[in-house]
Amino acid sequence: MGFIEKNYFINDFARKTIMSYYNQNVLKLITEFSKIDSIMDYKMFCGLINKTGVLSKHRKTILSLKRVYGESLLYGHLSSIEHFAEIKKRDLKYFPIMEHGVTFWEIVNASGFPRVCQGDYLRENWKRKYPGVPLFCVGPYIHYADYYYSLEKRTALKKELGKTLLIVPAHTHEMASQDYDMQGFVDSIMRAKSSYQTVMVLAYWADLKYPLYDCFINAGAKVVSAGFRGDPYFISRLKTILSLADIVVGNDIGTFIGYAHYLKKPVRLLPNTIEYTFRDLTLSQVNREVYQENSKQLYHAFSDSGDPNMQNALCEKFWGIGHEKTKEELNQILNINKHILKYARGNISKISDAALRYLNSNEISKSEYLLLKNAISL
Repeated sequence: MGFIEKNYFINDFARKTIMSYYNQNVLKLITEFSKIDSIMDYKMFCGLINKTGVLSKHRKTILSLKRVYGESLLYGHLSSIEHFAEIKKRDLKYFPIMEHGVTFWEIVNASGFPRVCQGDYLRENWKRKYPGVPLFCVGPYIHYADYYYSLEKRTALKKELGKTLLIVPAHTHEMASQDYDMQGFVDSIMRAKSSYQTVMVLAYWADLKYPLYDCFINAGAKVVSAGFRGDPYFISRLKTILSLADIVVGNDIGTFIGYAHYLKKPVRLLPNTIEYTFRDLTLSQVNREVYQENSKQLYHAFSDSGDPNMQNALCEKFWGIGHEKTKEELNQILNINKHILKYARGNISKISDAALRYLNSNEISKSEYLLLKNAISL
């Protein structure tokens, strides 16, 4: 890690300055994507994805805004927190960096600045790698998201859709690929169509290069999308799509499981052999074994004969269901991190000392003290 990366404020200033032209172009793309209702206008969304060339096979980095807290800007997570907690835009950079999704490998590969995740499943690995650095758990991010449509529009759309089976296929990103019998998967799903008025399929933007969604459309399914990953409305669209389902079915584990469970939707996982290739991730044998064990537990919990108690336990572990934070608590987390960064002057090597200093200062409130104490596991 170089000198610039070791300081939160210098790192962010450098990214904002050096990557200014790149960020402007990415922001233009995000603005274009956000104007499209990818739930109702899936074809238009696909057309823009293809037109912009965001799925280039030669891409060497994840397509996202380059800021020190850039991960927080994915999927609309920080935007949802901003609106829920009424945080001022100028203060968003002080909110701890948000983990973009559940890491079923349980890998801690982020920098050692304070972080926010959904569940507490990374706690022990985080403590070993970054002792004394706060890790705040805030529950499922979808809790903080608004619906993309009004209640009136959702009610009318649900009436039109009728009993709905929502399919969430396995997905990748632009630095990865997947291979499985997609037509066979479509055929197996559509055999159950007679039990539902609508089969709705959630398309992930980075997988539009595969024939899967065209196969579903040709078979009579309705394909929708939550949009581009950098779109601030992504999680609001996802919440809306999930709310329209009577049951949610996937062919691999993913973040959707906990979100659907939180929204009181039954979830089922269908066994499927999928081969993944990653260009941005190197997995050790230990990582693979952890993933396999987590996958085994989730498949067991969300099988046709699933165990509700196990479902609840796993969703608490990975998504933090039951540990959602109030508007006041989110603002307190923001204030805690602002003080820690100030005490450390942004230096990554001083974060743990700064956290302890603020914990024992006369500036901290009682509620902040409890939040920080839990975040550093004292």
